[in-house]
Amino acid sequence: MAGQDNGPLLQFSPFQSAVDEGFWHRLSDMKLNHLGLDESPIPITGFYAPCSHSQVSNRLTLLRESFPSEPSAHSSNSPFSSGNRNKCSIPGVLYNTNTLESFKALDKQSLLEAEAKKVIHACSQFYSLI
Repeated sequence: MAGQDNGPLLQFSPFQSAVDEGFWHRLSDMKLNHLGLDESPIPITGFYAPCSHSQVSNRLTLLRESFPSEPSAHSSNSPFSSGNRNKCSIPGVLYNTNTLESFKALDKQSLLEAEAKKVIHACSQFYSLI
């Protein structure tokens, strides 16, 4: 059993991340016109583009549409309105701080652990459905 080949081994595939210019423009607009000094977490969506070619890395991108829709926006413009295997939506949270002190005060380890628990919980929910 130790010497038997049980098929391909599941491996982690590294990815690159990129933040589109439109993301920064939308964040600036939200800060100036809506959020002000509010530091509440903001739900965002990243978009993952998997690639099966070993020379091309997988990419996680933040775009203008990564932010929640504006109240006046039509739901048909939602990034979730139709499936696209080359643009998989990945939910996330933006912790937008206004000062270096508030950024340093964030307990990044606790935030990471809380998100990891959410992932584990979501996986266990999926497993129980099978």
